[in-house]
Amino acid sequence: MPLYAHQQINNRYELLRPLKQWDDAETWVAQDSQDNHEVVLKIYSTLLPDVRILKNPHLIRLREVGEWEGRTVVVMPYYPEGSLRNQIRQISEGDLSKVIIDVCDGLNFLHDQGIIHEAIKPDNILRDATGNYVVTDYWKGTHLIP
Repeated sequence: MPLYAHQQINNRYELLRPLKQWDDAETWVAQDSQDNHEVVLKIYSTLLPDVRILKNPHLIRLREVGEWEGRTVVVMPYYPEGSLRNQIRQISEGDLSKVIIDVCDGLNFLHDQGIIHEAIKPDNILRDATGNYVVTDYWKGTHLIP
């Protein structure tokens, strides 16, 4: 089923505008009717096994992982500035070292959980409102330890 603006997902999220589309997923900015925040929904074309919400200051904070019409839906905060890809030319040397430290901390935490990211790239690094860099899309990595 194609996704479209103003579509309701799980009677909670209203799709506002598409961000990106891949073969296996679409991301949309959506309005959360419970708290009126704009969020991002990553809606996969199928169900993904074992999507866990992990807590680390350098991993994106997932608000919810759910199911809708046989698809996995990952709900996360919306970062209007976009990914590191959009910001890379404006980053100072000091900020670049912060990117490296924050991303390495997030990846180290994933490795401690037995997860290899497999797709670390500027598109999967975001800067939060406090200036920390967070890794996203970690839930699709290889799980080395069940």
